[in-house]
Amino acid sequence: MLETKYFRDYRHNYLIIKDNGCLLQNTYQRKMITENQIKGLLSSQERNINGEVLLYYEITSKQSLFSIYDGKCIYMSQIRELFMQLKLVNDMLLNYLLDGSCLLLLPEYIFQDLETKEFYFLYYPDPEEGGFEKLIDFLIARVNSEDMKAIEIVYKIADLFHQDRFVLDEILKWFQEEEENVYNISENPTWEDQEKNEIIYTNQTKETVEQETEEERLNWFDRIVSAFLEKIKRKKVSGKREEVYQYAQTSEDIIYEQKLDAGNTVFIPWTESCENKLYSMNKKNKCHIDLEKLPLTVGKLAGAVDMVINENSISRMHVKFSRNGNKIFITDLNSTNGTFRNGIRLSPNASEIIEPGDEIRLGKLKFVYR
Repeated sequence: MLETKYFRDYRHNYLIIKDNGCLLQNTYQRKMITENQIKGLLSSQERNINGEVLLYYEITSKQSLFSIYDGKCIYMSQIRELFMQLKLVNDMLLNYLLDGSCLLLLPEYIFQDLETKEFYFLYYPDPEEGGFEKLIDFLIARVNSEDMKAIEIVYKIADLFHQDRFVLDEILKWFQEEEENVYNISENPTWEDQEKNEIIYTNQTKETVEQETEEERLNWFDRIVSAFLEKIKRKKVSGKREEVYQYAQTSEDIIYEQKLDAGNTVFIPWTESCENKLYSMNKKNKCHIDLEKLPLTVGKLAGAVDMVINENSISRMHVKFSRNGNKIFITDLNSTNGTFRNGIRLSPNASEIIEPGDEIRLGKLKFVYR
């Protein structure tokens, strides 16, 4: 397990990884990634602090896959783009004689520039830290449940990985075939187009049957269906909110006969009476942030966040609010101008509990929580 932390200097945000024993042993790989600007990799620097080797990866203006899709669906086009860029990075690493298995593929270590849509991967010279299985679990949990093609491909990728037959070229071939099928089927097909599509579909089915035995095909289908139904079941259960109201039967006589002794005072947690809202303290920008439905991401890039605030000092994805039990947390999302709680700046990707009366500042905008 890698020991990581986040750090911000005057204008840059960094993800820092401590040496787990591999940096000193792999001098060549360390020098290649720190002294070259390899396309598709996070830019990195080597620093020696108190006799300890640290790698600083610059993540300024980038968001992790985990932050972007926390509570959101991931679609076929985004999955395809992720694996296409992963293939390009692997090919680039070969030019530098670097091992592609040293890419950290955990969702929190894969970053994307939301403006250019480019993915950036983190290289650490230890193949044991790869984490590809966690990336697959992440995709399975967040793939759009209405896109059967995307679900099928994600589970096929998982199946290849567990059989130790994972090959990027094979996966990209599936995406290419899927694009060709969509292209071949027009929006208003003629009878001739329909016949051609039926022939294409029949030929593809025959090829699949020739490659797999009947037993393997049924097992594969059962795995996809059972996993998909389980996912839908979990989604429905988690989406239900049961509210039980208990009413005490009282009458005027009963109330009159109550003892004058009021008894002990029962402490009511502040969250039960809290409005769960950030009220703007700005004269020009009077936007309020409602925290009833969490998680909630705030920024100025429409489509990437749940709430858009048009303000120059706000980053594309600036901050995230989340709930854990009765506690509400605020997390800075690598913002350029920072997230502040009661005047103290949060470190990049750091989370803190907020309480009523707290002053929250996002860039230049000030809010009070109550």
